[in-house]
Amino acid sequence: MNLIEFYIDKLSKVTMSRTFKSKILLITLSLFVFAVSQCSKTQVTSTASMPFNPWKVTTKLVGAPHSVACSSNGNCIIGGGTQDGHGRIWFSHKNGVWQTASLPNNLSIIGDVSCAGKVACFAVGTTESESLPAILESNDGGTTWNMQRTWLELAEFKSIFCTTSLHCIAGGNLKQPLVYTTNGGTTWDTSNLPDSVFGTNIKTISCFSNLTCIAAGSSLSKGANALILKSLDGGANWTEVLSSTTASVLNAASCPSSNTCYTVGASLIGGIDGFTVNLSTNLVSNLRLPSGISSSSGIFCTSDSSCWVSGSNSKNQPTFIETTTGGDKWGLFSVGDSVAENGESVVCTPINNECLSVGSNSLNEYGQVFSSTLPNSSQNTVLGFVQHQTDSTIGDLITPVTGLHKTFIPNSFNKNLSVLVVGDSTALTLGLGMLDADGLPNIHINVLGLIGCGVVGSGVPRQHGTPYASMPETCTNWQQLYSQEVNTYKPNIVFFLVGRWEEEDRLINGKWTNLNQSSYQQLVLNNLISAIKTLRSTGATVVALTDPANFTGPPPSGSYWPEDQPSKVMEFNKLLAKAVSEVGKNAYLYNFAQIVSPNNTFNKDLNGVPIRTNDGIHYTSIAGPYLNQWLLPVGIHFLLASGSN
Repeated sequence: MNLIEFYIDKLSKVTMSRTFKSKILLITLSLFVFAVSQCSKTQVTSTASMPFNPWKVTTKLVGAPHSVACSSNGNCIIGGGTQDGHGRIWFSHKNGVWQTASLPNNLSIIGDVSCAGKVACFAVGTTESESLPAILESNDGGTTWNMQRTWLELAEFKSIFCTTSLHCIAGGNLKQPLVYTTNGGTTWDTSNLPDSVFGTNIKTISCFSNLTCIAAGSSLSKGANALILKSLDGGANWTEVLSSTTASVLNAASCPSSNTCYTVGASLIGGIDGFTVNLSTNLVSNLRLPSGISSSSGIFCTSDSSCWVSGSNSKNQPTFIETTTGGDKWGLFSVGDSVAENGESVVCTPINNECLSVGSNSLNEYGQVFSSTLPNSSQNTVLGFVQHQTDSTIGDLITPVTGLHKTFIPNSFNKNLSVLVVGDSTALTLGLGMLDADGLPNIHINVLGLIGCGVVGSGVPRQHGTPYASMPETCTNWQQLYSQEVNTYKPNIVFFLVGRWEEEDRLINGKWTNLNQSSYQQLVLNNLISAIKTLRSTGATVVALTDPANFTGPPPSGSYWPEDQPSKVMEFNKLLAKAVSEVGKNAYLYNFAQIVSPNNTFNKDLNGVPIRTNDGIHYTSIAGPYLNQWLLPVGIHFLLASGSN
């Protein structure tokens, strides 16, 4: 394969496992809601046609909180200021106790905050003496902060959004209203905006990935109406999606998927307005919002259907609305005994099992933190996989899975897990990336990736018509290595990924054969069955991953090299499904290919995230952390389904 020598040089003898601690980002799939019969000291107003989750005041703050953000491990920060105009940031490390952070001197009100990963957080504000826009950073979860840089040529920052500790976009009321960094703030570059857009006031930024983002606010070039911009390259270049004739300004945005973003703000005729944005088609539709909320300052969506909006009602009471139907129906909850007069920002953190919001009174003297319990996800619905128990269901593998979504881990799940990623060099590159994922500290991942080897140890394969001179010694004793691995680490879950080597033509006993021939099909099937049985021999739940499409470039004639032909991949995945069915207990099939290469079509990117390397076979360093959103939760689901300890 194209990368064998590279991995041999870079990874040396990684056919032996290396143990790392890995964490997994907890997110929720479906949220159930419940009605509240009585709430003491809380005035409840519900004008919408669905139940709602109650909100309560959890903390009173001295000062005026304006924005809230949480990291992937549940640490949260609040940005704001004091009554006399000094900047202030509060932090809480998963204990519900809010403390005042250590800030540089000479800072006025903190406008917006954002966290990425476990400990990296960023904030935007203004210096007191010179009124310069400034960006601050924290590398300890918000406890202490440093001034990263100020801008002489700019006016004011109002928003910041970070997808990682290296990639952030900041915006505001500036001559050049958007800047971005891809190196953690060592340098910031000015974004390119359409020539037709000027006088822009960026109030909010949201990204689904490192590449797919929107920015919203208002623009003088559009008659001081609301404006939505989108970027598909991480903030370097922006195009106009909407210049609204009904909304005056958009205050908040949230992008729960690669295609869908939601924005809310103020209407030109009073009250609130909101939009749903389809990033693929640039289609913008009005978001139907209930009448019980008169202003909106924050929105957070966990999926295309589930969103929370914070604001206030006509009585200046903090008011929250939520939908689990994509905006068709809303539940509404107003906090009547609050010192604060609104809910200015909202964030939901499944790892803490809650949504948070903040607000303050008109004098900026006091503020409050509001909290709502985030219900546990339903454990009965897992989409995006095909589980095979009988031969009659094997054909389902080739049918695209409808409604492909991420699956989610129960919030109550806190077991110590040993996870093993096993297979060829594709499993190696995927598994090494999975080691770097954020999430639970009690998941230990090991990787056994045999470079140059699948589960057919005999014969010599060829690629692009050229046979390999020799094969690694490990190819003949892969089963022994598999057995050693499971006996050493006693994994609870094994992810099994092979296929590329089985899809290549192979010279066995002096004759070329391939997956179109029944004798070779039977050899591959027998070895797959043997591999799965070996991997489950110590009690593990084995999750066999269907092999995604590969594309190593076009041949001199035709569309595909023989080993890249979609029919070869489909035939291998049928054999894998049959092997899982034959093994039965504790063996499951996950339609990984449908996520990575939908409809058996090769894609280098997934939702704007580059996941496949240039050789068209292996996985990038960021593929593992990103795909962990699907893989580890699915593995845990199958583990629970198998009843294994």
